[in-house]
Amino acid sequence: MLVEIKNSEPKNNEIENGETPLKDVMGIVNAKPFVVVGIPAFNEEHSIARVIVEAQKYADEVIVCDDGSADLTAEIAFRLDAHVFTHDRNLGYGASLKTLFEKAKESAADVLVTLDGDGQHDPSEIPTIIKPVVSARRTL
Repeated sequence: MLVEIKNSEPKNNEIENGETPLKDVMGIVNAKPFVVVGIPAFNEEHSIARVIVEAQKYADEVIVCDDGSADLTAEIAFRLDAHVFTHDRNLGYGASLKTLFEKAKESAADVLVTLDGDGQHDPSEIPTIIKPVVSARRTL
């Protein structure tokens, strides 16, 4: 079972009254891509805050898949305004990535970057990583 922990704030691409944004109806693409950072996490309460705060500098939205953690990983992520999805039990890294890919697609992400919750990836490299993707997208 997948549990979603939601903040009540609308995302950048949502309109509060529930209407579809005009850009979606018209097929208009923003010059700036909607960048989502997805973080799979399992018992990462000691490192998740730094990863989220740093990722938020480069992303329009940060989503965390808490893979059945027994610690405060999900609570910390929620309090830092990440969009949090929680697995009832540990399903593994692949299942967490699958959840992140699905949720990024639902949020109309143009680009998804995954960072591990233990801090082994440097969020400051996000602009460098997405540059070729964004450049290729503009030439299509």
